Amino acid sequence: MKNVNNILSNISDFIQKNPMFVFFLVLLYFLRSWFRKLFPDKSEERLPEGQKDFEVEQQDVSGATLTRAQATTKAEHLFQAMDGIGGTDEQLIYNTLRGLSNADYNMIYNAFGVRYYNSYFGEKPLLSWFGSLLDLNAWIVNELSVKELQELKRINPELPF
Repeated sequence: MKNVNNILSNISDFIQKNPMFVFFLVLLYFLRSWFRKLFPDKSEERLPEGQKDFEVEQQDVSGATLTRAQATTKAEHLFQAMDGIGGTDEQLIYNTLRGLSNADYNMIYNAFGVRYYNSYFGEKPLLSWFGSLLDLNAWIVNELSVKELQELKRINPELPF
């Protein structure tokens, strides 16, 4: 424990004595991340500019009771619950996914597709290269805490998380 405190003290002293150096290291890290998004690796799949959705591998929807329009509406409700500066609307997520069968959830999953997600701010980025393409499952897992995911699973055990 004494070693850990000593190390932390040394780090703190270094930061206090060299604030500009630390600032430039942090700035360099963010610039590197930004350039990697701006100029992705050739093997990384990117969407054309302006395209908001991307088709996911379609999940089995046999036995679904939702129409395509209902699934699209629920997918948009989920997106609105998770996107935005005000934070995540957990109640809207719970209410939207309550009582759905696995096939109904798959309809919503297919309608949601893959959308850009900014892991720094937990929302859709302003520009596509500030985010990563994630499907509905990944959006939900990134937005909800472990406790909230457990509550969602309690509300609907059919969900794939």
